Amino acid sequence: MTTKTAEDRLRYAKQYAHVLEDISTGITAHLLQFAPNKRIHVMKALSSLARFTGRSDQWLAIRKRHGLQWSTGTEKLDAFTRFFDSSKGLDTMLQWLREALAGLPANYANFFLFCTLTGLRGSECLEAVRLLNSTGGNISTYTQYYNPEQQVLQHYRFPTLFIRRTKAVYISVVNDSLVAIARRIENIPTLEGLKSVVRHSSQFMRLKYCRKIYASWLHRCGISSDLIDMLQGRIGKNIFLKHYLTPSASYKTEVLAAVSELEKEIVENI
Repeated sequence: MTTKTAEDRLRYAKQYAHVLEDISTGITAHLLQFAPNKRIHVMKALSSLARFTGRSDQWLAIRKRHGLQWSTGTEKLDAFTRFFDSSKGLDTMLQWLREALAGLPANYANFFLFCTLTGLRGSECLEAVRLLNSTGGNISTYTQYYNPEQQVLQHYRFPTLFIRRTKAVYISVVNDSLVAIARRIENIPTLEGLKSVVRHSSQFMRLKYCRKIYASWLHRCGISSDLIDMLQGRIGKNIFLKHYLTPSASYKTEVLAAVSELEKEIVENI
């Protein structure tokens, strides 16, 4: 997991460790009063603490007694609401991105653009930029990561950076033009640095929009949902997806053509 996630888990484990001492309805019932997302974060922290202290069986008994579930129970409703939320429509997100690129220094604007054209998560994009701009011009790392013949960034070769327990990414389809955007980022930012610069430019920090724009645009261009999921590291339990789906030989050409059109749509309308 990321450093920030680990810090949150440790903080919640310390704050709510007393729950593991209680199998009555008193303290544990307090968890049920949390908002669903916070409850799940606290439960994950307690689960880690229970494994570390050898009390997994006790934690399982507490969960069963109080009916604590690993889901919010509102996933379907959330998806339906998001589908009809005009504030998160593709055109609205593109307009936000154009305004952000116009108002940010070139170094940060290039980061947002690269993040959008690869569909990576913010933390993944930072690691990708670091590898493409490896210290001292490390040719070995660069060639191991970027395969120009296959036209992919080979994230899977760096599992400690890109393959986490719940979130992963294995490849990104790119070409020399996209890699050049990343290599123009001379001072590699941090997520906190990004937030600070965005605030100072009177913009809203909506880095997650970059990933959503990528997926929505590819879908608009006729790229299959299964392929988009694979490119963004979502390998579900679907048997066909896991064992039988084979992309067409032209999928990279189609993806790069869609990404090129997306870049034009963004840059030419700033």
